[in-house]
Amino acid sequence: MLDFNDKRREWRHILPSKGQGASARGPGSSTLRNSMIDYHIHLERGPLTREWLGKFIEAARQKGIAEVGISEHCTRFIEFAPVMDRLGLARSPFPHVRRAFLGEVKSSMNDYVKLIDDAKAEGLPVKLALEVDYVPGAEEETRKILSQFPFDYIIGSVHFLGEWPIDFRPEDWQGQDPEEIYIRYFEILARAAKSHLFDVMAHPDLVKLFGIRPVGDPSNVEKTISLCIQQLAESDVAVEVSSAGLRRPIGEIYPGERFLRRCAELDIPITLASDAHRPEEVGFRIDEAAQYARECGCSKLAIFRRRQRYFIDLA
Repeated sequence: MLDFNDKRREWRHILPSKGQGASARGPGSSTLRNSMIDYHIHLERGPLTREWLGKFIEAARQKGIAEVGISEHCTRFIEFAPVMDRLGLARSPFPHVRRAFLGEVKSSMNDYVKLIDDAKAEGLPVKLALEVDYVPGAEEETRKILSQFPFDYIIGSVHFLGEWPIDFRPEDWQGQDPEEIYIRYFEILARAAKSHLFDVMAHPDLVKLFGIRPVGDPSNVEKTISLCIQQLAESDVAVEVSSAGLRRPIGEIYPGERFLRRCAELDIPITLASDAHRPEEVGFRIDEAAQYARECGCSKLAIFRRRQRYFIDLA
């Protein structure tokens, strides 16, 4: 088992240092000696134990990552079962969606929070986060659940359009109109941002992951994307620059270059993420994601503590 006290000593060269300065939310500031962060990591393929968490932390340490955010999917937890039931996934016409939803282990949020809080108490640079599916119509129910726990930040995502799965299998797209799917996806992403439930929007153009794109006149989709980005700016929510797309069929970082350049023009904050589900995926090509963000005009990273946002330089 990982000895957290021993590993904390090895982290000292990249642990947070005290500092003061301006922030977009709340007083003060937080600075890191190293600006490499990974703010989207899942433990769901293992138990909520120190030993399993330690494998992810050790992987981050070896890659020189200064701060990690553990952001389990909300679907893992019994507290979110009523919210997810609204999507009707247990009755999905797609058997693999039914199996995934019904077979998912329902853990207690209290156990998850305690695991991460204990790691924090050991002095390790880990954040308590949650990736939450945006379910239209369940905003207040979601807000009530989130208010009960001391999260550092909440990631919002869109994986379903109703009961239809965006990112499960490419064959799920058979019979679908890509233009209609793209428009619906970005409309719901904008609604998610407008809800003010979330601090960060995950993989904002996830809909592209299988490389399936609309054909013909792009104007309707482009207009919808433009309005979505404008809503992200008005909602003061960060967007995630994620290397996970490099592991998907599309082979691209999320979001695409035009999307991210427009975010930079509107001063929309960003985070860096690998969307790791295994220890070896922590920090996956995240240096490339950072370089890509710089090339698109981004110069600051958003980091969080107890739902307060601060900035560090994207060095």
